[in-house]
Amino acid sequence: MKARDSAHFFCAVLSESLQISLCSRGRAQINEKYELQEQVFIRWANHRLGTERLTDYKSLQDGSNAIFVYQAIVGQAMAVLGNPADDWPNILQYVGDTKINAQEVMEGQQKSVLAAWWQLVQFFWKNHAPMQLREEKLSEAIKQWCIEVTKAYEEIDVYDFTSSFRDGHAFNYLIHSYE
Repeated sequence: MKARDSAHFFCAVLSESLQISLCSRGRAQINEKYELQEQVFIRWANHRLGTERLTDYKSLQDGSNAIFVYQAIVGQAMAVLGNPADDWPNILQYVGDTKINAQEVMEGQQKSVLAAWWQLVQFFWKNHAPMQLREEKLSEAIKQWCIEVTKAYEEIDVYDFTSSFRDGHAFNYLIHSYE
């Protein structure tokens, strides 16, 4: 994975994590969290595919899109059956997930669809992260990256995704580090 791709990926996931951490638990905030996750997953999948194939929540629910992303991750073809009853169970099996209910994904249950896409992101991490980081939990790797990037700024102390980012300074320093 190219360093620039890693940085964009980390920033997208970090901004999602920050948004989730800053939200209270009201229904509107939960819906906003899911909408943000959808947009992050759509952008990430389209970046992996090099197209604008995914455009909305329905395209995340479509198992053939997940298979195309899986193929882009592993670099080999896989049968696209075009039948959600087969596509989602297959993709979840290929990424090694045993907890997500494929039927709930096929029915379009938002939490399950987003959980399935998070499994694809984690599968990508396990296959394309720097070798020394592949066994590390993705959220821990992102936190370590944030600590490394912001250590040049004495006034910033990153130690978690909530209080360390509450005032917005740490996030601004991450962005500034790429200018």
